[in-house]
Amino acid sequence: MSNLKIANILSQTARLLEYREGSSFVSRELSDIASRVRTLDAPLALFSGVDLENEEQVAELDAALNYWFRDFSRDGVWLLRETVLTFTNPMRDDLINASSPATAELLKIISLDVDAVRFLRRAMGIRSIDALKRSCAAGTLAQSGRFSERQEHDILEELQRLEEATRMKCSDDAQDDECEQIAPYYDDQPLATDDPLAMFHANADALADAIIGTLAEPLRASLLKTASDFVSKDAINLARDQARGVIGKARRFFTSPTSPNYARLRREEEERNRAQAERRAVQEAEERRETAISRPLDVIKVGALARRREIIGKLEFLIITDNPVVAFERVNRSEFVKARLETTDRWAKFVLAPDFFDMPYNNRPTPTIELTFYAVSEFARGAMELALTSTKRHWQELQRRAHDKGWWLTLFGLYDGPRRITSTQTYRIYEKLGMIEPPICLRHADVAQRWFEAGSPALLELDDLRADLHMHTTHSDGVGSIDEMIDYALELGLDYIAITDHTQNVPGVTGLGDVELLRVWDMIDGANEALKRDGVRFHVLKGAEVDILEDGGLDLKDETLKRADWIIASIHVARDQNREMIERRYMDAFRSPYVDVVAHPTERVIGKEAPMKVELEFLCQNAKKYGKALELNSQPRRLDLPTEGLVLAKRYGVPIAISTDAHAPDQMNYLRFGVEHAQRAGLTADDVLNVKSYAELVEWRTKRIGNATSSGAR
Repeated sequence: MSNLKIANILSQTARLLEYREGSSFVSRELSDIASRVRTLDAPLALFSGVDLENEEQVAELDAALNYWFRDFSRDGVWLLRETVLTFTNPMRDDLINASSPATAELLKIISLDVDAVRFLRRAMGIRSIDALKRSCAAGTLAQSGRFSERQEHDILEELQRLEEATRMKCSDDAQDDECEQIAPYYDDQPLATDDPLAMFHANADALADAIIGTLAEPLRASLLKTASDFVSKDAINLARDQARGVIGKARRFFTSPTSPNYARLRREEEERNRAQAERRAVQEAEERRETAISRPLDVIKVGALARRREIIGKLEFLIITDNPVVAFERVNRSEFVKARLETTDRWAKFVLAPDFFDMPYNNRPTPTIELTFYAVSEFARGAMELALTSTKRHWQELQRRAHDKGWWLTLFGLYDGPRRITSTQTYRIYEKLGMIEPPICLRHADVAQRWFEAGSPALLELDDLRADLHMHTTHSDGVGSIDEMIDYALELGLDYIAITDHTQNVPGVTGLGDVELLRVWDMIDGANEALKRDGVRFHVLKGAEVDILEDGGLDLKDETLKRADWIIASIHVARDQNREMIERRYMDAFRSPYVDVVAHPTERVIGKEAPMKVELEFLCQNAKKYGKALELNSQPRRLDLPTEGLVLAKRYGVPIAISTDAHAPDQMNYLRFGVEHAQRAGLTADDVLNVKSYAELVEWRTKRIGNATSSGAR
């Protein structure tokens, strides 16, 4: 029995009571309790198995209910207690028995108020849910003038949801809460790389930061409706009533208490006073509501974005709040929202407004994507954050571990029966389950499990990198000179870099032939000599990004390749060839003793180009066989190798070179994107080539070439 179902039973009780006896304190209180239950950060289903003969369990239940519902009457809390324990309550049963079955069924439809149900039965003759559905579909309700077309549409949608819930009822009632609430959290379907709506992580993260920054500030005055916007007519009526009150007093002054008009005038004045009091209450409530809406929100990133998935199709956030309704309204009025799509008690979906934000890494306007905001109080923050930052597989593994201990892990905390073990901090949940909390980026697939089995090693950090091994200068298609690239690398604290300008086969680029490349390498020699004279401990490797030709072979002569300090090989033309041809071309690079790294191996460009037809297993097997490294290209639109390729490379023991492919000096900052992507795959410093010192890299390369030439790799 989920919180939602308990709330619905209480709501139906309140509506039945109002239908039978009119609005009263009891009906209003039951409705308020139902609203509290819907947003309660604890699963009441935990108490459904309480043994009423067990005084300790009963005391636990009463203490919990009296704490969570302490501002309600004893009778109201008692009815809630009965509903939790028995899935019904005596008042509801009595009211159902005293009402017709048709009325009881119609009152389940939340879209219908009590007066609307009376109208349907009396004026339209609708006696069943099936008849109501047929009337909605035919547009009869809107034609009656009592309902708008929008109301008719909402009622029809609710009826369809009820039917769907009946058909797809969860088999295990103990898991109802998970079945009903967990579904939207795991909408994590992969997107096609070439989908123009797909965002790469760096842009999505910057956009999310802008959204969170907006919500961290008070709502702008231009977007905040003042109390007068909501109650202006009431304020006018209030002023009129006050004026009439003055007139009434004057009239009464001239009227004798014994006059027949005196009593009538007194009654009129009392009615005006009551009306004034009600209007003041409404105005004060709206003012308090608007003040609450204008306040900043505590918001964090969750979902695929928090896990650093390289392709992002929507943004998800968690709001820490005790009032989800107000929080969602605050979001709805924000400048980044174009429209609200759907709202429940726990989450709300919106469409991002166009032109809100210019994407920093490709200068495109804001895409039209979906935003989902979830809400939770501080009481259950840790559990909800854990659920929303995990894939379904990881979350279910945690639930299995909890079940093995006889516990229950829910969206609202870790419970031992009705006793809460922990719920406010994520690391405490892992700790209680006998685990070390993994970084959020690892909470997907089997990566977290492998990390646990490896002893929870420290992941690669940006400070571990000592070099950038792929960049371009003005000698091909870059915009920075050799000296400018050196200066920026020194600012970043790197120990060495590799200048790898394009060769001549790359289309649309002024690439270098053998002779031109040798001239550039002479300049690099001069730069190294100047650094040495100045006492700067920094080295520049003479390199090239050699193109793998359409029919196989490399775009430089072996005589030239022998003189290089560093060679990376990549495919730029005929990327639409079949898998056999692409892999045959790659074999020429793998077999060459002079190629150190295969660069951006799948050639994907997120939001633009799908990967080539090449198997990740093929790349890793042959990189291992021929002693090569594979590149993790840190360009935010590439992040190539993809996560699964990095995981596979780690398993094969293939070193990864994290490089920026920088075409401007400041693009060397992209190293951080490569490191974040490597962390998602569980890579440590031992897995990455450019963690090595300059001397260690030279030794690695010398040994690799020696092994390749002695074994006759070609």
